[in-house]
Amino acid sequence: MSFVSQYLLKGKTLKNLAPIISHITKQTLEKSEAKINQLTSGLNWNHPDPLYSLQEIDSVSNECCKVIDSSLIVFKNYSEQYPELKNACIDSMNNINEFFGGDYLNNNRKLLNLLLMIQTNQTKFSLLDDPDKFLLKSVIKDLNNQQRIQNPSQIQQLQANEMLIQNISREFNRNLSKEQYKLKLTQNELKSIPNRQLFNKYKGQFKTENDEIEIKFDQKYEFEIAKYSPIPEVRQKFFHAFSNTNSTNTKLIIKLAELRRQIGVNINKRQSYFDNQQRLQSIKLARPLSQAIRQIQQIIRPQALKDLETIQRITGEPDIRYFDIAFLKEKIKAFMLSKDPENIQMLTCFNLQNTIKGLMLFTAQIFQQQNLQLNTLIYNADSGKTEKLRGFQLFQKILNELKPNEIPLLEVILEDGGTILLDIFFRPHKLHKNQTQTLNEQGSTYLEQDQRPVAYLVDNLLPRDTTYLSFDQVKNLFHEYGHALNIGLSKTKYQYYSCARSTMDLVEIPSHLTEQFLENYDFVKHFAQYNDKPISKTMFDKLIFCEQIFRLLNLEETLYFTALDLELNSFKENDDINEQALLDINSNLLKNSFSSNYLPKAQKPFPNLDQTQINNIIGETLQQDKIQQIYSRISQVMFDQTKEEIEQESSTQELIIQEHKLKDFENNYLFNQFHHIFEYNATYYSYLIAKISSQKLYLDNFKDISSSDYMLKQEIRDLYSQGAYFDLKQYNKV
Repeated sequence: MSFVSQYLLKGKTLKNLAPIISHITKQTLEKSEAKINQLTSGLNWNHPDPLYSLQEIDSVSNECCKVIDSSLIVFKNYSEQYPELKNACIDSMNNINEFFGGDYLNNNRKLLNLLLMIQTNQTKFSLLDDPDKFLLKSVIKDLNNQQRIQNPSQIQQLQANEMLIQNISREFNRNLSKEQYKLKLTQNELKSIPNRQLFNKYKGQFKTENDEIEIKFDQKYEFEIAKYSPIPEVRQKFFHAFSNTNSTNTKLIIKLAELRRQIGVNINKRQSYFDNQQRLQSIKLARPLSQAIRQIQQIIRPQALKDLETIQRITGEPDIRYFDIAFLKEKIKAFMLSKDPENIQMLTCFNLQNTIKGLMLFTAQIFQQQNLQLNTLIYNADSGKTEKLRGFQLFQKILNELKPNEIPLLEVILEDGGTILLDIFFRPHKLHKNQTQTLNEQGSTYLEQDQRPVAYLVDNLLPRDTTYLSFDQVKNLFHEYGHALNIGLSKTKYQYYSCARSTMDLVEIPSHLTEQFLENYDFVKHFAQYNDKPISKTMFDKLIFCEQIFRLLNLEETLYFTALDLELNSFKENDDINEQALLDINSNLLKNSFSSNYLPKAQKPFPNLDQTQINNIIGETLQQDKIQQIYSRISQVMFDQTKEEIEQESSTQELIIQEHKLKDFENNYLFNQFHHIFEYNATYYSYLIAKISSQKLYLDNFKDISSSDYMLKQEIRDLYSQGAYFDLKQYNKV
């Protein structure tokens, strides 16, 4: 077990964890180096049994990954108030990364030669089964990619650059969390922001109604509430402030682009860093990514404009801009609520308890996990002791009685021993985002039968959120739980290519697919309840309408960030990398990415809509066949090598950009908020692949069947459990 599992479940305290991390890291590196040395220069060189070599390599990878995964989780969620623990985690991650980038991969050509001998020796190769051959191919690919670098000084430069990038990433994210956000607002503008405490704090400082004063937001999430103001000028001020705060991050982005260009162009001899990273992924795109993005924008724009017109006519907003979308989502919901008192079901049908029930139901139905266990763990950071309680009910009762040093977790134990830990409640010094990581990967079947995977799911719900969850919060939990299942259900022969070890362009598909089931009434009715009764189909359709009317607009935002990530990682040898270059890139992308830039002002609002008219609008928006056709065309653009260029829609040719909207994008620094540029390592387009693939998988396999038939889809279950091995062998079949 990894040391994080030990400290959460076996009596280790946070205060005393730092030396344990340092000791285990040192011990793991010593054992790993000894194993590699034995393979490459010791008695086991050219071992007659090829499986021995493969198993030893997988074992080294397994032990090192357990340490680095655990260190990362502790660093992000537990170490902020313990400097020694924080430093121990950083040192651990750096030391493991240096080992993988040094003796294990870059400098060890004997290891590559050993594997190539196995591959070319017919006698040895014939002893391998398909999973063995897949591992052999995967390791050779990884070693080949690293060992393309022949010059020792370039190897050192690569390691130095990667270390600098890690430091830049930490500073970038630290700026996002610590920078203070400010807005200059009048009294009425401040009052329009849904934050009564903030208004009470500043209302005495206004001398007149038109007086503007500087409002300081203590927390970033308090600042982001400003985007829900009903006053367009406030939303515009918010967007400008949000885009242009964190100015110190501009220099970090420039430095990152320079370091990555060195890695891609000077060290790996590729056209760009993106070109180098794309070659390491599993799915080969049918055409250049920039071209695919433009074609997808053309495909979805006619329908996106129709959706915008519907939104505009329902809400009565005279003008719609990119930064209005969050407010309009809430206004659409408010419109639905105003039409029928029963519509309150849309806001109250989900609480934390029935949402957890939905996650358990999903696991049981899709994956035939009939003997799930759900426990509550209360970990005491001072004593190291963990109290274990069965079920969710007890957890809910004691939630408000927790002491400051007590950390509540939910534990899901799957039938075959895989575990999911849900760390879903806010606490100071915790990573403030939704994320799922590997706490412990599965043990290879030949080596450790008892090492089952442990996934660690992070959210930041406040205690008050447990009463009612928004649909967005439910989607986030299902999304992260999809990642957790992808880890917890892993059943590959080797951990080297198990589910969490898939390439970035594949790892997001299960999480997005899990979200899709929230659109199926036959599934949701079993846990979404109002007054102890299932939500009605009529109310469910209204709930989903409020989401799906924005589906293509959300996809446009994904396309924008995909293009931004592509551009920032595609600088070639002689390209200028400076502040103006970043501003020009971002301005052009913002201008061309969003259909709202093409929408004229003042669409006539609908007259007083009756329930029949509302139902007609909902029915037209929720037409699955129309959406299925759009996503089928998008999928062809991304993956079909034989598909010719998508012709531009005739209606798109007549569109005119609304010039008054483009001023918002001049000198825009929105890239200073784009933390995914670090996390996805030039593969943010994996999010686009996941959105497209999961939507198509769901529509092709599940849209017309009841929840009782879900478990018949063995191929989909394998998508979660077989990792990269399944992805490469059977992806096209699905």
